[in-house]
Amino acid sequence: MKTKSLVVWLGIATILTLALTAYYIFSLDNEVKSTQGGFMSEGEAIERDESLSAEELRELEAKAVSSPQFGSIQEFISNTHGFYNETAGYGGINHLNDNVQSEKSVEIILHSNYYIDREAENKDLVKDLKDIKQYALNYLEKPGVKHVKSLHRYFHDLDIALNKYKGYDKVWGVTELQGKER
Repeated sequence: MKTKSLVVWLGIATILTLALTAYYIFSLDNEVKSTQGGFMSEGEAIERDESLSAEELRELEAKAVSSPQFGSIQEFISNTHGFYNETAGYGGINHLNDNVQSEKSVEIILHSNYYIDREAENKDLVKDLKDIKQYALNYLEKPGVKHVKSLHRYFHDLDIALNKYKGYDKVWGVTELQGKER
């Protein structure tokens, strides 16, 4: 009789232990998801605390910095490409910080507008800057991995074309300046 009750109590203890372990694992998983903004697959939107209204996006689309923080377009391209290497390269694309990416998108829009006016004679570069600006606007409207990936590839190819960047020589073929893949 003692053996039977011992087995029953061990069974109950085992079930309770398994239930508590499962609860802990699932609550920990949800806690990790909430601190990281959720797990995301490519193209899935990243959750944000604040979003810009359509009117604010239209206003931003037309603004330009009056005095850029970069000495030249080459420096703008190189600096921004470095930013994407740090935040989205080498697996970082799976752990994006939306606030950091949003701030960079605003900076890209403002500086792109500035350089679009200054580089008017280079039609291919102007087209690329307009495309970049649109991807940055798209990111601000609906954050997603695909926009960051496109921006990174644009800045990578432009860094090769304008600065002879040699850190990674694959050309994605997304820019007019470097020659789009057709």
